[in-house]
Amino acid sequence: MEKYSELKAPFFTAVFIFLGLFLYTRFAGPIPFFINSVQTTNSSLFKAEGSGEASGVPKTAQFFAGVTKSAPTPQQAQEQANFVANNIVNELKKLGVKEKDIKTSDYQINPQYRFPETGEAQQITGYTVTQTLDIKVVDIDLANKAVDAAVKNGANLLGSVSFVLSEEDMSKLEDEARKEAIREARDKAESIAGLSGIKLGKIINIEENTGGGIVPLRAQGGSALEKDISTELSPGETKVEITVTLFYETR
Repeated sequence: MEKYSELKAPFFTAVFIFLGLFLYTRFAGPIPFFINSVQTTNSSLFKAEGSGEASGVPKTAQFFAGVTKSAPTPQQAQEQANFVANNIVNELKKLGVKEKDIKTSDYQINPQYRFPETGEAQQITGYTVTQTLDIKVVDIDLANKAVDAAVKNGANLLGSVSFVLSEEDMSKLEDEARKEAIREARDKAESIAGLSGIKLGKIINIEENTGGGIVPLRAQGGSALEKDISTELSPGETKVEITVTLFYETR
């Protein structure tokens, strides 16, 4: 009987423990359980920077040409401005500029006022019409002739002359500059690692920054608004600069 009592006590203790755990998890949720994990590594990072550049001559010219005309009525000012603008467009098309590369970018009609002495109402004395055309010349050799044609046919506004590369040519220049930059960064990394005893691992990251710009164009031979002097514009070169940073693992 005593032996039975000795076995009975641990049994009921275990039952009460399991019953308590069951009730706790039933109403309070699961018991928190944590595992801490620590990772160590002997590797570190090494970075090297390289730069490259490439240049190309633009093949497309862009500029705006416009006309401003004043007259007593808006209709008269419109007729005069439209006449000049149409002549400019027709002459550019004769040169080989495509119609899709000529577009009206601005068209304004503004009244002209006379400001009398104090106490009197201002009066409209006429109207001014301004029409501006954005022109793109894909054949760079026609750029000078296109500017001259616009001026000789009545343009009294002209500016924003720029020379640009096509997307295809720009992409080629970027690839060329990028290859040079990566080659320089890789050579620099291998040289420094060899001299310092560092063992390079794989490249784990690459950063790239792009810069460069257009060399300013030059106008030679006089102003384009002087009708007897031919325009001579130089497209210069467009330069692309790329800087690349290579990040290596070291062993």
